[in-house]
Amino acid sequence: MKEKDILLKTIEGLNATVASLSATNKEQSDQIKNLQERIKELTAQVAWLNRQLFGRKSEKLRAYDPNIPDLFADEFAGLQHQAEEKRDEAVEKIEKESAEVRKQNRQNRKMIEDLPVLETETIEPTGVDLSLYRRIGEEITKVVKHKPGMLYVKEIIRPKYALKDSTMLPPAGQKGVEIAPMPLMPVDKCIADTSLLAEILLQKYEYHVPFYRQIQQYRHLGMKGLTESMLDGWFKKTMELLKPLYEVLKREVFSCDYVQADETTVPVINREKHKADKEYLWMVRSVMEKLVIFYYDDGSRAGAVIESLANQYTYRGYLQCDGFVGYETAFKTNPEAAVNMSVLCSLLATCKAHDVNPRDYLNDVIAQMPYHKNATHEKLLDLLPHKWKLKHPESILTKQNGVSDN
Repeated sequence: MKEKDILLKTIEGLNATVASLSATNKEQSDQIKNLQERIKELTAQVAWLNRQLFGRKSEKLRAYDPNIPDLFADEFAGLQHQAEEKRDEAVEKIEKESAEVRKQNRQNRKMIEDLPVLETETIEPTGVDLSLYRRIGEEITKVVKHKPGMLYVKEIIRPKYALKDSTMLPPAGQKGVEIAPMPLMPVDKCIADTSLLAEILLQKYEYHVPFYRQIQQYRHLGMKGLTESMLDGWFKKTMELLKPLYEVLKREVFSCDYVQADETTVPVINREKHKADKEYLWMVRSVMEKLVIFYYDDGSRAGAVIESLANQYTYRGYLQCDGFVGYETAFKTNPEAAVNMSVLCSLLATCKAHDVNPRDYLNDVIAQMPYHKNATHEKLLDLLPHKWKLKHPESILTKQNGVSDN
């Protein structure tokens, strides 16, 4: 009997436990159901917010009901017609700009379609979690590079990633679609790489090859459709990058105690007369530092030119010249070409004085200048040829054959 009582009590206890667990299980099932409903509700809210943030939106107004009185009819009378005209102008402008971009892209593709692709660079966006993002495409940018005797294409590939779950918010600091930024280019929207831009500058002022002959050379190398105006635009924008170095070089020259100065004639095209006029270009040389600058002031030969230049940098050293009093010519035309010549010839002359390979120097400096637009005087000083060669000994020319040691 005792064993039977014990078994009955045990069974009763187990039944009570089962009943308690069943109640708990039912309660938890209800909680899970409620939580699932809440999750669905929150997921719907997140999806709606994502659509508001990243999805397409429509801002169409409801149909106009003429039975509803217009409270501002008098104040805005006539403005509706003006708004429609402005809207039509904006649409026409956008369509025109889009057509121009498409035309430029087609022209660029035709220019380089015969050039081989010999170099590829892939730039991945930083901080992308591939467990959350998937690759949806890529942006390919093509630039033309130059080697002596050949042109070829370099492809810059930037993969594009998007969230796998469109209803999910992107991680902090990131977007729904991620792509690496395009590296800074010397000339915006230009297919020419730094090596080609450096070659254009060298051909122009080191070897005195005009643009139309350069175009013929590049056509023989496989680049079609290049125009003189396009080449001139690349040239001018590249010269704008180098002008801060020219200003630093001028300051360095006039920081010395002993400089030499003289003027020399330079033919400048007069488009009205259809001939070249004789103007003057000044050269100032720092004897001890082996630094040279060329300076153009509207073609003037007057002594006031070198005087104002020296006063600009409060020069107090010794100035050696031939004693010519000078005069100021009345003719002033096409100063931009002469200024560009002053900038580039100053850098090339300094390269020659310090045995620096000008092609290597320009190729590297043109690539760096977009990152030094707001640089200090000290940082720009390191990009001048006599300082630059200290970090690039492989670009120092030998005395015997005039080529780099490497």
